[in-house]
Amino acid sequence: MEVSIDSPDENGMGEILVRGGNVMLGYYEDPEETRNVFTEDGFLRTGDLGFIDERGIITITGRAKSMIVFTNGKKAFPEEYEMLLNNIPGVKDSFAWGYKANDGDIQVCAKLVLDTDYFKNNGDPSIEEIGNMLDEEIRRINTALPKYKIIRYFVMSRQDLIKTTTLKIRRPFEQERIQKYLDAKGIEMRKAHKQLID
Repeated sequence: MEVSIDSPDENGMGEILVRGGNVMLGYYEDPEETRNVFTEDGFLRTGDLGFIDERGIITITGRAKSMIVFTNGKKAFPEEYEMLLNNIPGVKDSFAWGYKANDGDIQVCAKLVLDTDYFKNNGDPSIEEIGNMLDEEIRRINTALPKYKIIRYFVMSRQDLIKTTTLKIRRPFEQERIQKYLDAKGIEMRKAHKQLID
């Protein structure tokens, strides 16, 4: 089995490509789709993003489809943010995405699912107080990120994220759900910042 990283970024991260006897030959009676998933030299595009370290260990960081591409051409992965956000006390789950603002700027935004039991057991703060606490935690996360990758805005929810049976976030459905809320209110994420959107 051969493994390669396609178009690695400055951190060596890119799409994972594989080639070998155990890889499928192509889609049955679908040459166009087969051409889409194979490189010219026979590597299968897995759709997974990751990197190979100096010991040859492969780390998968996310899916190519969910990648956030900034206006400067640099990239980020929602899963990176979600790992950090899920470690914040009081956050049960999170969803991060690249939000396109009216001026065309791509901004990292997040939906934070609140752990209501945690807050009830810790002084039962108001939604405004919870928003301020979470904002402080996100500012702390942002200090360790390059400026172009910072989390700009977030909304809060008590509603669980929409997931598949294998517990993967159904990203298009979550984005659609948030966009419907923004459209109904006639606002951008900047104005929805720290709001509860249940």
